[in-house]
Amino acid sequence: MLLLHGFPEFWYSWRYQLREFKNEYRVVALDLRGYGETDAPIHRENYKLDCLITDIKDILDSLGYSKCVLIGHDWGGMIAWLVAICYPEMVMKLIVINFPHPNVFTVLMLREQKEQEGEGVRSGGRPRSQLPAS
Repeated sequence: MLLLHGFPEFWYSWRYQLREFKNEYRVVALDLRGYGETDAPIHRENYKLDCLITDIKDILDSLGYSKCVLIGHDWGGMIAWLVAICYPEMVMKLIVINFPHPNVFTVLMLREQKEQEGEGVRSGGRPRSQLPAS
């Protein structure tokens, strides 16, 4: 069982699940790239989704497993979805908490962008309708 934390958490957020599932699974909660005690590359390209997905694949390989139960929360949920899509043979079961399927996420983001453009978003990302009258 591989546990992927959300933003701005780190592996410790899974401490209760580690205890709960340790008798039935080998449970690993890791720090995603740039979090906790991991390396924190300074260049943005090191945080692209394909790099983060490859990190998970490489970690699973280094642990000696070809597949796992993959659980992700929030940002870790996005990564978990993409690992399952890109490497379905590596995911026995997928549990995602607090993050929609990537297709749904894309639709929601596009809708939000369109709504903000329609409301005339000003600096700071706040729609004009939410700014105090001047």
